[in-house]
Amino acid sequence: MHLDVKKECLSEGTLAEKQTILSDYNAILNSYIAGDATGFSQDLTALTTTPVRLSVGALPSLTPISEDFGVERPRWPTTWQASDLYLGKVSITSQGNNYDEIRLPVVVDTNCKRKCKGNLCTSPCDYAQPVVGEFSLYEVKGSKREFLKLWHDGSVASPSFQGLLHGMGVTVPQGVLESGKKYEIEAIFREPDLDFAYFSGRVTRELRFNRNYIGPLSRSGQINMVPQINVIGRPGEVPVIPVIRNLSFENSELDGLSRALSTWQSKLDNVFWPPSYRLMCDQSGTCEPSGKGKITLKTRFELNKEANSDWEVVELGGSRESNIVSSARWGADEIPEIDCGIDLNDEDNDDFDWGDIL
Repeated sequence: MHLDVKKECLSEGTLAEKQTILSDYNAILNSYIAGDATGFSQDLTALTTTPVRLSVGALPSLTPISEDFGVERPRWPTTWQASDLYLGKVSITSQGNNYDEIRLPVVVDTNCKRKCKGNLCTSPCDYAQPVVGEFSLYEVKGSKREFLKLWHDGSVASPSFQGLLHGMGVTVPQGVLESGKKYEIEAIFREPDLDFAYFSGRVTRELRFNRNYIGPLSRSGQINMVPQINVIGRPGEVPVIPVIRNLSFENSELDGLSRALSTWQSKLDNVFWPPSYRLMCDQSGTCEPSGKGKITLKTRFELNKEANSDWEVVELGGSRESNIVSSARWGADEIPEIDCGIDLNDEDNDDFDWGDIL
């Protein structure tokens, strides 16, 4: 299937006449077999669902964009303005008897002021931006920290996005995390395009099962087993398979992996995106060159093992230090989260509860 854009829609005059915001536009393309050719048939059989990304290119007079190499290729803003970041709540779940999974969402606001030329307006925030950092896990021992794990994590923020971004998380061998101990996770955001390259390589390995890396270090300094298919022992209770966040899994068909890969295809295999960012800026326009700009987020927590072997995470607060955005500190009761008003507890009247109608 090939999609074309009307020629009249490609002119700057038409875009200005319609007061088009120069931006990325995300859509879903659904394909059906129709009962007739009238265009109004309700006899439809679904074929495919394909995510579509439409980009109306920014004007270089409005914002710096990637290089023009003299060929027809997309060009995106080279200013990264997804710098208003905080860390969300840590969640840790046991994966069977071998691993613990750590998930830590990032709170992001990518809204910034637009610049206009006549009726055409845009900003770097009107385009998708990678929000990927280098995450490190430490055990806190008094005034010192002991390094335990390093990984790249994050996601892609949609245009003018405000909310939580959930990454892939990370697994550590059981025994690395211990009850009654304090830990700290540090996330450093420094080179958006390079960090995304590391992360996309990790996504490719995880989803396509190309685990071609050396096993992680254990606490004793030994290298753990290189991930591979070993002899399957007597299985215990099968753990719940977690949802891969930010990827499309629909219906109950056994094609989740192919759908996940197709969702990320435009980003993993796109040699033009993300662009090589030149500047890292805050929402007001305070900037540093990419690589010299730095945002360091930290969160501390204590772990307790519950009677059912689940982990209880006791948040202790966090901080942000940066030479781009203002530094900040927050307490355990100030960690942002999303409340969608869906609560099975129907004993109060402060929101709409599913328990009220079940």
